[in-house]
Amino acid sequence: MKTLILEKEDIMNIIPHRKPMLFADRASVILDSEGHVERCQTEFDVPADWEIFKGHFQEEPIMPGVLILEAMAQCADLLILYSKAENALPLLSGVRSVRFFRPVRPGDTLMLTAQIRESALTTYECYVVAELAGNKAAQGTITITLK
Repeated sequence: MKTLILEKEDIMNIIPHRKPMLFADRASVILDSEGHVERCQTEFDVPADWEIFKGHFQEEPIMPGVLILEAMAQCADLLILYSKAENALPLLSGVRSVRFFRPVRPGDTLMLTAQIRESALTTYECYVVAELAGNKAAQGTITITLK
C-alpha cells in the first residue's frame, strides 16, 4: 500500500472547486499494492471566523449539515478524478442514507474519507465518512456523476 500526499494546490489541479466552496485543505490518496486508488482522505480546517457561523447559529455556531455533505462529496470527487485522470465536472447526483452524529464547530479539523462502492460508465456510488478526532460526525452513501 502506498500513500500520496496532496496539498491544496494539488487538490485544486484535480477538482474544480474554489474558495469559498473548497472544503479540502490537504489530502491523501491511498493506493493498493497494484497501484490502483483504494480510497481518498481529505482534511478541512473549519475557519473559526467563517462568515457562515454568524447565522448558523450565532449563539452556538455549527457547520451546516449540507456543507458537511458537500465536503464529503468533494473528497469523493477527488478520489474519482484522481483515479480517472481526466478533466470532468463531478456532480453530486444522489444522496442515500446520510446521517449526522455530532456537530462540527469553528476551529475543528474535519477528516473525510471516500471509497468507491460501485461504478458504471460516468456514475460512481461512494461510501463517505466525516470524522472529528476519530469520532464519526457523519456518514452515508452518495452518487457522483461526471459530466
